[in-house]
Amino acid sequence: MLHPAYRSRFGWVSAHSTFAMAFSLIGDLPRATVHFRALDGRASKAPWHFFPDPAAALAQHRNRALAKG
Repeated sequence: MLHPAYRSRFGWVSAHSTFAMAFSLIGDLPRATVHFRALDGRASKAPWHFFPDPAAALAQHRNRALAKG
């Protein structure tokens, strides 16, 4: 997804969301930031649905990554 030849296709929002969450959870905020920026405010239900409050978890992780990344 980060390769220069990559072209967005069906499922790209979910894929970036998954990487954004994974990198956020392990504390790799620079890499999480890349995926949150690629999403440009978009989100998918997966993988955030694993949290009790998905919208709050997404906002918390996105804000933290973008503030530090």
